[in-house]
Amino acid sequence: SEIISFGSGYGGNSLLGKKCFALRLGSALAQKQGWLAEHMLIMGVKRPESKETKYVCAAFPSACGKTNLAMLCPTLPGYEVTCVGDDIAWLRFDEKSGELRAINPENGFFGVAPGTSEASNPVAMKTIFKNTVFTNVALTDDGGVWWEGM
Repeated sequence: SEIISFGSGYGGNSLLGKKCFALRLGSALAQKQGWLAEHMLIMGVKRPESKETKYVCAAFPSACGKTNLAMLCPTLPGYEVTCVGDDIAWLRFDEKSGELRAINPENGFFGVAPGTSEASNPVAMKTIFKNTVFTNVALTDDGGVWWEGM
Protein backbone atom coordinates (compact mmCIF):
# COMPACT_ATOMS: atom_id res chain seq x y z
CA SER A 1 0.00 0.00 0.00
CA GLU A 2 1.24 3.46 -0.87
CA ILE A 3 -0.12 6.80 0.22
CA ILE A 4 1.01 9.95 -1.59
CA SER A 5 0.43 13.22 0.22
CA PHE A 6 0.88 16.68 -1.27
CA GLY A 7 -0.22 20.22 -0.52
CA SER A 8 0.64 20.13 3.17
CA GLY A 9 -0.76 23.57 3.99
CA TYR A 10 -3.20 21.90 6.39
CA GLY A 11 -1.59 21.02 9.72
CA GLY A 12 -2.74 17.39 9.62
CA ASN A 13 -0.89 16.91 6.37
CA SER A 14 2.28 18.55 7.68
CA LEU A 15 2.45 15.81 10.33
CA LEU A 16 2.55 13.07 7.72
CA GLY A 17 2.99 10.20 10.16
CA LYS A 18 -0.19 11.22 11.93
CA LYS A 19 -2.71 11.47 9.12
CA CYS A 20 -0.97 9.11 6.73
CA PHE A 21 -0.73 6.23 9.17
CA ALA A 22 -3.60 6.74 11.56
CA LEU A 23 -6.17 7.58 8.92
CA ARG A 24 -5.01 6.90 5.36
CA LEU A 25 -2.99 3.72 5.83
CA GLY A 26 -5.30 2.77 8.69
CA SER A 27 -8.25 2.93 6.29
CA ALA A 28 -6.52 0.60 3.84
CA LEU A 29 -5.66 -1.87 6.64
CA ALA A 30 -9.16 -1.58 8.07
CA GLN A 31 -10.80 -2.44 4.77
CA LYS A 32 -8.69 -5.60 4.47
CA GLN A 33 -9.23 -6.61 8.11
CA GLY A 34 -12.90 -5.72 8.62
CA TRP A 35 -12.77 -2.60 10.77
CA LEU A 36 -12.97 1.18 10.25
CA ALA A 37 -10.49 4.04 10.50
CA GLU A 38 -12.46 7.27 10.65
CA HIS A 39 -12.01 11.01 11.16
CA MET A 40 -13.99 11.07 14.43
CA LEU A 41 -13.77 12.14 18.04
CA ILE A 42 -14.40 9.69 20.89
CA MET A 43 -15.74 10.95 24.21
CA GLY A 44 -17.49 9.55 27.24
CA VAL A 45 -20.35 11.16 29.15
CA LYS A 46 -21.41 10.11 32.63
CA ARG A 47 -24.67 11.44 34.06
CA PRO A 48 -25.04 12.39 37.72
CA GLU A 49 -25.55 9.42 40.02
CA SER A 50 -24.85 6.98 37.18
CA LYS A 51 -22.21 4.27 37.40
CA GLU A 52 -22.00 3.88 33.64
CA THR A 53 -20.18 6.09 31.14
CA LYS A 54 -21.74 6.21 27.66
CA TYR A 55 -19.28 6.71 24.81
CA VAL A 56 -19.92 8.71 21.68
CA CYS A 57 -18.09 8.71 18.35
CA ALA A 58 -18.84 11.76 16.25
CA ALA A 59 -17.71 12.58 12.72
CA PHE A 60 -17.21 16.20 11.73
CA PRO A 61 -15.09 17.91 9.06
CA SER A 62 -11.67 19.39 9.79
CA ALA A 63 -11.47 22.67 11.70
CA CYS A 64 -15.09 22.59 12.91
CA GLY A 65 -14.63 22.09 16.65
CA LYS A 66 -14.05 18.34 17.17
CA THR A 67 -11.25 19.05 19.62
CA ASN A 68 -13.34 21.62 21.50
CA LEU A 69 -16.22 19.13 21.83
CA ALA A 70 -13.94 16.24 22.82
CA MET A 71 -12.39 18.41 25.57
CA LEU A 72 -15.74 19.64 26.85
CA CYS A 73 -15.85 20.73 30.49
CA PRO A 74 -19.42 20.19 31.68
CA THR A 75 -21.12 23.06 33.47
CA LEU A 76 -24.07 20.98 34.64
CA PRO A 77 -23.53 19.70 38.19
CA GLY A 78 -22.57 16.05 38.47
CA TYR A 79 -21.85 15.40 34.78
CA GLU A 80 -18.45 14.01 33.81
CA VAL A 81 -16.89 14.07 30.34
CA THR A 82 -13.94 11.90 29.32
CA CYS A 83 -11.92 12.65 26.21
CA VAL A 84 -10.63 9.49 24.54
CA GLY A 85 -9.58 11.11 21.27
CA ASP A 86 -10.25 14.26 19.30
CA ASP A 87 -9.44 13.43 15.69
CA ILE A 88 -9.16 9.80 14.58
CA ALA A 89 -10.96 6.65 15.73
CA TRP A 90 -10.37 3.02 14.87
CA LEU A 91 -13.64 1.11 15.21
CA ARG A 92 -14.63 -2.55 15.19
CA PHE A 93 -17.79 -4.41 16.15
CA ASP A 94 -17.29 -6.97 18.92
CA GLU A 95 -18.29 -10.27 17.31
CA LYS A 96 -19.68 -11.71 20.57
CA SER A 97 -21.60 -8.75 22.03
CA GLY A 98 -22.32 -6.75 18.88
CA GLU A 99 -21.05 -3.61 20.62
CA LEU A 100 -19.05 -1.07 18.69
CA ARG A 101 -15.56 -0.73 20.15
CA ALA A 102 -13.36 2.28 19.44
CA ILE A 103 -9.81 3.36 20.23
CA ASN A 104 -7.75 6.46 19.63
CA PRO A 105 -4.65 5.31 17.68
CA GLU A 106 -2.84 8.56 18.40
CA ASN A 107 -0.84 9.75 21.36
CA GLY A 108 -1.98 13.25 22.20
CA PHE A 109 -4.35 15.69 20.59
CA PHE A 110 -4.60 17.44 17.28
CA GLY A 111 -6.32 20.78 17.00
CA VAL A 112 -6.52 23.59 14.50
CA ALA A 113 -5.03 26.63 16.24
CA PRO A 114 -6.89 29.62 14.70
CA GLY A 115 -9.82 30.49 16.93
CA THR A 116 -8.55 28.43 19.88
CA SER A 117 -8.22 30.61 22.98
CA GLU A 118 -8.82 30.62 26.72
CA ALA A 119 -12.41 31.63 25.96
CA SER A 120 -13.12 28.95 23.33
CA ASN A 121 -11.20 26.00 24.80
CA PRO A 122 -9.38 26.54 28.12
CA VAL A 123 -8.56 22.83 28.39
CA ALA A 124 -6.70 22.86 25.07
CA MET A 125 -4.81 26.00 26.04
CA LYS A 126 -3.61 24.31 29.25
CA THR A 127 -2.26 21.33 27.29
CA ILE A 128 0.02 23.26 24.93
CA PHE A 129 2.70 24.35 27.39
CA LYS A 130 4.75 21.14 27.11
CA ASN A 131 5.22 18.24 24.71
CA THR A 132 3.61 20.15 21.85
CA VAL A 133 4.39 20.21 18.14
CA PHE A 134 3.12 23.38 16.49
CA THR A 135 2.50 23.61 12.75
CA ASN A 136 1.09 26.46 10.70
CA VAL A 137 1.47 29.09 13.45
CA ALA A 138 3.57 32.25 13.69
CA LEU A 139 6.72 32.44 15.81
CA THR A 140 6.97 35.51 18.06
CA ASP A 141 10.17 37.48 18.74
CA ASP A 142 10.41 35.97 22.23
CA GLY A 143 10.21 32.37 20.92
CA GLY A 144 6.52 31.83 21.58
CA VAL A 145 3.77 31.00 19.13
CA TRP A 146 0.85 33.05 17.87
CA TRP A 147 -2.28 32.35 15.82
CA GLU A 148 -5.45 34.21 14.92
CA GLY A 149 -7.91 34.37 17.78
CA MET A 150 -5.36 33.37 20.40
